[in-house]
Amino acid sequence: MPETGVVDRIRHIFRLPRPHVSLSQATRLLVWKPRKMSEANGILPQAIRSAELRVRLPRHHIDMLHYRADQQETTVSGVLERELDGVASAHVDELSAALPGFSEAMAWPGD
Repeated sequence: MPETGVVDRIRHIFRLPRPHVSLSQATRLLVWKPRKMSEANGILPQAIRSAELRVRLPRHHIDMLHYRADQQETTVSGVLERELDGVASAHVDELSAALPGFSEAMAWPGD
């Protein structure tokens, strides 16, 4: 279980004026490495915990992702997460109806 201070800081981040804060945004705001964020996963709902995904992409997509990550001072995972957050927000109603736990993940930590 993470320290109380860690839990409080994560909850504070997710209560920012923006409706949703991604894990990559939370990591940047706390100046934490992704591994440190993973240690806090014990308090996160299952649907927003990190998991590994392996994909095959055309080389120019891979090069583009690395370029964007360098430009944004983040990781390829951070770039993809930000883009996927946009897709999620654009289709939140449909995805909430189709995917168990999706709406809870988007609303976490709730009121």
